[in-house]
Amino acid sequence: MRFLMCALVEVVAVSSNAAAQDARSPQRPALNAMEALGTDSTAWQRVITFEVSWHSAQLVRAATNAALQPWRIELPAAEPQRALLDEQLRRVLRAREPVDGDSSVYALSLGALRIAGDSAFVKFSSSLTQQCAGSTRLTGYHNEMEIVLPRAPQGVWGVGRIGTVTHGDRMGC
Repeated sequence: MRFLMCALVEVVAVSSNAAAQDARSPQRPALNAMEALGTDSTAWQRVITFEVSWHSAQLVRAATNAALQPWRIELPAAEPQRALLDEQLRRVLRAREPVDGDSSVYALSLGALRIAGDSAFVKFSSSLTQQCAGSTRLTGYHNEMEIVLPRAPQGVWGVGRIGTVTHGDRMGC
């Protein structure tokens, strides 16, 4: 009986290892197919995670205020997942469309997801425009960067990081 149990465990281990080998072997063609597709929901989720962490200060401020915050959100028009991404961002950022009376307006723009080799790239911009009290002067900031997502050999997307950054501040009030 003991011999039979050991043999059974060994057969399961060998067949599991073979299945794992079979699952790994077609990875390269699958990765090429994703590259040709040009979009990847998992990569987009990593981009959204990066974007949310980038706006953590605004999220904390929004959490203490029940009112929706004015945001201009721009996503690639040709992105098949555009509606889903927009819904996720609006929910997390507690966003609403800006109106004429808003004295502060946040904006973010995500460019098209570009997959090249073992990385994905997305152009990203973030800004805040504030009207100075009692005047028509504006203040705020604007950031432009590229989010880079590395991909492991197994096809798993890594954590987003900043590639290049341009930062600008307007004069204060």
